[in-house]
Amino acid sequence: MRPTGSVEDLVGHRLIEYCVTQMSGPFDVRPYTDFDLTVTSIHNVIEKICPPGWEFAWTRRRHDGLIHVIEGAATFSASEWTHTVPAGGVLYVEREDSYRVVAGSDGGRLIVANFLVERSGPIRLSLRRVVTGRSALYSTLFGELVHAWTGKAIGHKIRCKSTLLSILYNVAHDTIQEKLHARGIAQIQPALTQIENAFHTDVRVADLARAVGVTPAHFRRVFKDIIGYTPKEYILYLRVTRAMDYVKSDLYSIAEIAERVGFSSGAHFSRVFKEHTGCSPIEYRRGV
Repeated sequence: MRPTGSVEDLVGHRLIEYCVTQMSGPFDVRPYTDFDLTVTSIHNVIEKICPPGWEFAWTRRRHDGLIHVIEGAATFSASEWTHTVPAGGVLYVEREDSYRVVAGSDGGRLIVANFLVERSGPIRLSLRRVVTGRSALYSTLFGELVHAWTGKAIGHKIRCKSTLLSILYNVAHDTIQEKLHARGIAQIQPALTQIENAFHTDVRVADLARAVGVTPAHFRRVFKDIIGYTPKEYILYLRVTRAMDYVKSDLYSIAEIAERVGFSSGAHFSRVFKEHTGCSPIEYRRGV
């Protein structure tokens, strides 16, 4: 099955916006569109005031963790990595990690959340370990997390899981933005916006190239270098993705869906749909 989902989905709306820790070779959207996670349980949420030079070591952690440095700075080190996290920064630590933390010379204050997540998707993915931007946002979210966990109000576990997902989403969002911008996505963003707003119409490469100020031939090369697929392939991905939602809804006939997502006929739509999903629209609707 070919990857589905728009770049707008990848950087703006879905929790499945997660990054490959080391990305090389042709860009593949599957890690971003097919990866998901669920916070299954929360072990604890603790605020720690650290005196100058305070040290602590975790060995083979049993939980995933998020650490927010509120004040001061702290250095976290393991056998394969060392990160100094400044005030406002966030560190993500995976289950089974062993590491040591040392507070800075002025001490500091941390919020530590330990929890378990279940991941799904075709490729093993990891969040970037350290995020240092948008400190005000993370301060607010971690503050809400501590308040909900310590207050133990009705439904506090649901509230805490929701807040943790918001934190994880934003960590992932920042990571994906960095990865995509490093690949030069900004130079084709006007064309991407045009495609995503009009993929169900007759989108012409000449118009897309004009939107970014290059020739059609150059646009095709740049687009494929950045996205990994030609403009035509990408448009088909968007059409099939939207069609999958319509098919599952039972609200539209196959002919109506074909027209809504930009296919010339129901037969053409059914053929392309099966090429991308491995089953016909009717089979997909029945859950075959």
